[in-house]
Amino acid sequence: GKIMARTERPLFRIAYALYTKTRLGYMYYKRQMKKARELYPAGHSTAQPCDLNGIKIIPISVLSDNYSYLVIDTAAGVAVVVDPADPQTVQAVIKEEGVVLEAILCTHKHWDHSGGNKELKKLHTSCRVYGSATDNIPGLTHPLSHRDSIAFGRLHFEALFTPGHTVGHMIYLLDGRTVGSPSSLFSGDLVFLSGCGGLHNNEKCSWGGDIALKCCCFTLICASITFTFFFLNGKCRYWVVDRICQSKLLLFPGRMFEGSAATMLSSLDTVSSLSEDTLLWPVWWPDFCKNTHGGLSQGCMGMFLSGHEYAEDNLLFAAEVEPRNSVRENKYQWVLLQRGQKLCTSPSTIGEEKQYNPFLRSHSAELHLALGLQQFQDEDWTQFRSRVLEELRKRKDIYN
Repeated sequence: GKIMARTERPLFRIAYALYTKTRLGYMYYKRQMKKARELYPAGHSTAQPCDLNGIKIIPISVLSDNYSYLVIDTAAGVAVVVDPADPQTVQAVIKEEGVVLEAILCTHKHWDHSGGNKELKKLHTSCRVYGSATDNIPGLTHPLSHRDSIAFGRLHFEALFTPGHTVGHMIYLLDGRTVGSPSSLFSGDLVFLSGCGGLHNNEKCSWGGDIALKCCCFTLICASITFTFFFLNGKCRYWVVDRICQSKLLLFPGRMFEGSAATMLSSLDTVSSLSEDTLLWPVWWPDFCKNTHGGLSQGCMGMFLSGHEYAEDNLLFAAEVEPRNSVRENKYQWVLLQRGQKLCTSPSTIGEEKQYNPFLRSHSAELHLALGLQQFQDEDWTQFRSRVLEELRKRKDIYN
């Protein structure tokens, strides 16, 4: 299949390259981190730690809507952190817990996941930085390959190579068998409740003073020059050197920036092959979990959340492509009930996702019929499923 990033307009590719390959992207990340600290001095949300028979997982509120995770072997007093986007915030939790940081597990190169690697490494000189060698991870000391195992006390992780969102995206499976609990998957920007992400947030901004555009935009500032990129319907339409409006970077989780549909299908199949009771730990916290005091609703405390912040929207899209899926309908009604009470969605598992997440159901005959797709005579099954996934991704982008 075609590389998804290459199907965008040239200016999108320029913007993405600036973000991922130049100091402009790092400067933008630092600016966003500073703004988030000012806006949320105590963090954008409050989450309870979860204890799995002596393995403690602490979600750490970072940036404006992300989470890092500190995973602790309480008996040994050692810990690893997953995607430390804000090193200052992560370090405060490490100090409070009084643990030794053994390693950083980085899922991919985007600054909202990897931005704190080097600074945290300076504070913990013996700490190792793990990630894919193909993804240009900042501060990488120990490159990993598919199915490599790493252990720290009772913390046994398996690295799973899942390219698509980036060329070297990697997820980490914490083996729960060592303590008699379900395993936990730190899935980075790969899988969410009933979806695999996409361009979800559109903003309304003014351009030219009196022309209102429903668009996405982000701004990069280098010295006194401000570069603003505007995206309309997911494609870059304008690139101007000026300050136009308040904006934010929209590199959304799960979008196939650096891989083909076939590549993403292989990565999603890796997730589908895991034990069905595996719990998913998200990068993004659902906005509807936040109560009026800025904390989390009572039902969110200590829960595993696997959905993107648009769980309801994802389930509605799933209804468009599999309208007779009763499991999806039951989940959707439950989500509506939870949201009506300002409660979070329940923990999602691999088993649940395989029943209603269309991106994990490219084998479904009902899905093929709804999409108007059928397998060509000379097309093998994997090629056909890749085509189904590509069509799903296109429709999801349009749906949003």
